[in-house]
Amino acid sequence: MRFLPVDPELIKAITLDTPIDDLPLSARIHNCLKGEGLETVRDIAQQPDGFFYRIPNLGRVSISQLYRLMTEAGIETQLRQLVNWLGIPREYAIPAFYQKKIDRNRAIWSARQAGESVASIARRFRLCDYSIRIILARGEREERQLARLAEHQARQRAEHERLARTIDPDFPEAHPS
Repeated sequence: MRFLPVDPELIKAITLDTPIDDLPLSARIHNCLKGEGLETVRDIAQQPDGFFYRIPNLGRVSISQLYRLMTEAGIETQLRQLVNWLGIPREYAIPAFYQKKIDRNRAIWSARQAGESVASIARRFRLCDYSIRIILARGEREERQLARLAEHQARQRAEHERLARTIDPDFPEAHPS
């Protein structure tokens, strides 16, 4: 994804009362936001989740540019749905709200791995059993993906070593790891 170069001094000057016209955004984003009647940064920050999806001609890249600018300016927005979109740099995609959920889900996964029952986890985290089971299923899926990735990397490493030995029979001795 390409982002517009932005002067750090300009970012520091952005406040909630800054007009949208003064923001270093592309013409497409300006026109889309103006078309929706948004005039200031405060208007952007107060929009609910999903609002920006409904704006015509405002796509993933445009929303991520807007979100990056708001994040760099230190303005808390409600653009949290960007977390699930691919291609957005992680440091801009995880607001504190989602980081808390991620930490909670890791704690739930750890408790289950330690042998705690689903019912006791649900009571401790004040969630229903169904929610706990969904979180655990996601954790299991991530574990399987990580295991497949590790197996793939091990196969690649073995193949590289095999090819290196065919080229240089003294490969392990000549090239210590």
